[in-house]
Amino acid sequence: MPVPFMLAAVALDRSWAALEGQAHVSGTRRFILPAAVVLLLAASVYNNYWSYFDHYLNSIEGWAQREPATAVANYAAHLGPDQTLYMLSAPELYIWHGTIRFIAPNLRGFDMLNPEDELPVRDPNTGWAAFVMLPNHTQWIDKLRTLYPHGTLREWRRPTGELWFDIFEAQAEDVAAKR
Repeated sequence: MPVPFMLAAVALDRSWAALEGQAHVSGTRRFILPAAVVLLLAASVYNNYWSYFDHYLNSIEGWAQREPATAVANYAAHLGPDQTLYMLSAPELYIWHGTIRFIAPNLRGFDMLNPEDELPVRDPNTGWAAFVMLPNHTQWIDKLRTLYPHGTLREWRRPTGELWFDIFEAQAEDVAAKR
């Protein structure tokens, strides 16, 4: 059994013993430990509520995990076996996102965690390549245009007109020339 579970079991055992001891204490001291437990549980509930229903829904981290992931996955599902998808949007969105892997299980793709060091693409198995960038990662478009001059930039926009994400598609000849 892993050590953290054993330590948690010891802490629970001691807490249970303390609660049993509280049964014989009279007055307000009897309610201190149960009140502390209730406060900790309430704080945990509030933190989870805030994380999932406020922060996650209204932040770039949550947004990237919902909307673009599905659209990128649908795009990736139509790529051929000789086409590679590179994700330049970490840490908000990764190529291994569950939605992307579910909709495009045969996708050949990689995360570019540090595009400054990883561009140009050096992978000998990459022919045609697509580079996905969320709005806060579009600074790489100029470098991609310089490296792959025959590439095309495709923009995905939300119904409100806001930029959803960009995909820069580089031709196989350009990718091969920069290896």
